[in-house]
Amino acid sequence: MRPQVVTITSVVNDVDNVAVSQTADGDFTLDGALVTDGVAILANAQLISLTAADDQSAIDVTITGIDQDGCPISETIAGPNTNTVTTSLYFNKVLSVSSNAEITCSVGVSSAGGAISRTITCNWRERQFKVGMGLVVGGTSSSDVEHTFDDINDKSATLTWFDTYGLTAITASAESNIAFPCRGVRLHVNSWTSGDVTLTYIQA
Repeated sequence: MRPQVVTITSVVNDVDNVAVSQTADGDFTLDGALVTDGVAILANAQLISLTAADDQSAIDVTITGIDQDGCPISETIAGPNTNTVTTSLYFNKVLSVSSNAEITCSVGVSSAGGAISRTITCNWRERQFKVGMGLVVGGTSSSDVEHTFDDINDKSATLTWFDTYGLTAITASAESNIAFPCRGVRLHVNSWTSGDVTLTYIQA
């Protein structure tokens, strides 16, 4: 299996970079700094947050987009209650944001938190499953390498991800390995200030 390389850089958490604070009765207007031709395009897959100064928690808001692996995703969350609420899914693109009722106070939509890479598919059927990984940190950040035993081809499933031994909360370059079968690996940047984070994955 050829080496696989994923890199995360420029994790952006600017306020209202998906949709500038607005009221809505149905579709939001995507007009933030990340938007091109009506689509918010993120450099990396990130969580999406909604922020409001008043209680909008009785209203459901649906975010529709594309994930880190190019697959369609959608998540519905309760609106904010004088706070910020955040999705559990990571979006590489946001195609639409819509409410199921009229939002009466301005709500802003932003990218949030850290970021994840595309999923690296493991050949878990190998008789002797051996994976070496090197994480190169070229700035200021904290990262994890995560793995899953779930079927990554089942796009309807919610995957469970586990921290990989030796590659958790990494702030400087490090290496580790996986000696047991798993189905997928990804890079998760928890916090980012500057520079690149690159994961190189080699399976025997």
